[in-house]
Amino acid sequence: MARNFKTPFPVQTGVANVRAVVRYQSCSDTVCFPPATRELTLAIAIVGARESVQYINGQYFGSGGKRAKGK
Repeated sequence: MARNFKTPFPVQTGVANVRAVVRYQSCSDTVCFPPATRELTLAIAIVGARESVQYINGQYFGSGGKRAKGK
């Protein structure tokens, strides 16, 4: 999962902490577990329009669409 946001006004670059409440449910081929809710605080990198994006929060979102080394 990846998401880019654009702001309509100048914002200071750096890292901001954003609180998110996520509701999810896991299933296998034979059983579904009860829905669960988890509150997360994520560090979100704020970069300028011409800056390269560095992937963070991989523990929640995986590799950000980048392939793992050796695959």
